[in-house]
Amino acid sequence: NMTTSVKFLSDLKTLGNKIVSFSDNETRVLIFLGFSLDSNKNKTSDKSMGEKLLSKISELVKENPETIYKKQAIFISNLPTDCAEALESFKAEVDMPIYVSFQSGDLYSSSNETGERTNISNLRRVDYEKEIKIGSFTVNFFHSDQKIINSSVIKISDSNGHVFVYFGALGYSESSPEKIDHWIQKLANRRADLLLLEGADFSFDNPKEKKLSQKEKDLIDNFADKLGSNHLVAINPDLQHILVLSALEKAARNFGRPIVWEKNYSNALKKFFSDSKPLTLGRDIDLPEIIAYPEDYVLQNSYDNLDNLKDFYKPIYLQIDGQPLDDHDSSYKIRRNKLNDLSAEFLDLGIFGQTGRTKLIKIVKQINAKLTIPFDSPNFEDEVALLKAEGLTAKLPEKNQDIEFQ
Repeated sequence: NMTTSVKFLSDLKTLGNKIVSFSDNETRVLIFLGFSLDSNKNKTSDKSMGEKLLSKISELVKENPETIYKKQAIFISNLPTDCAEALESFKAEVDMPIYVSFQSGDLYSSSNETGERTNISNLRRVDYEKEIKIGSFTVNFFHSDQKIINSSVIKISDSNGHVFVYFGALGYSESSPEKIDHWIQKLANRRADLLLLEGADFSFDNPKEKKLSQKEKDLIDNFADKLGSNHLVAINPDLQHILVLSALEKAARNFGRPIVWEKNYSNALKKFFSDSKPLTLGRDIDLPEIIAYPEDYVLQNSYDNLDNLKDFYKPIYLQIDGQPLDDHDSSYKIRRNKLNDLSAEFLDLGIFGQTGRTKLIKIVKQINAKLTIPFDSPNFEDEVALLKAEGLTAKLPEKNQDIEFQ
């Protein structure tokens, strides 16, 4: 029997790219746990994004003689646009398949229908709960019931029967708990040896936890309250949160003040909602028309296009979980300064990272892994202590540390 080595190729104590490798003598599976790529294009090009990733896993480059694995693959629980840009920038040098769920593939392809980016030729789309065999490892995607429609739970099994689970805990939905129970039961056949837990929710102080459905209702109500303004209303939502995009689109249409979307957003809406007819900036409505009649439209405005707001008088800017998300990203301060220069009213209506500790701990206790390792939390010490207080074994490994399972 071969020993499985789990190696942490990133520093879990800092926010940013997270890469974990599962390997034996012949096979290696890499899980990309998420990306926090600086969206300040003046500082970080797509090329340098890829170089940063490659620097963490330099042996991925196929010319490297140190590559000893007969089979390798990359698995990504969800494929946000910035992650795709990074992968594209080194795809020619990486001779291995990259697996994502069908929803991730659909979101990526819809955001790339404009032909602005090079397709990732080695991208493989996988159905939920369909086994993927990579050498001695078996990998499954499960629908995690996150409000980010393309996010997945990933289960890895080795030839010795060890089970490793990655669970990104964003957007737990109380509306359909049976979906969560389903994949937890699927994992219960054998107790997981290791749980990799995205712990952003542990960093939020939310003793009065609302149901996510109520938070989304509050978000739409607060959005609708601003639609009566004569000033331009601009929104910065997360492209992956497709259900929120649809709700915003309907609310604006019902008010009679439609949203004008950037191409990748309108393409995603049409991809996931066949009856949707979103307006597209530069195709259906031009910017000068919105400048002339700002009270008639809502403008979806991503960080890269902030300069589009310079000709509007005191625009209202609603931050709805779009990048840059918070002050952990250096671009966040730059954006706030730009909006201040424009005399813009800034409101953060996002619901990111508000699953709630109570619900998250409930799921972690149901999984009951032999070892739980959190990441993406500014409060690691408190989180580990809290998990231990619940009777769980938890720790935070150092960068490049190996944990062996025999």
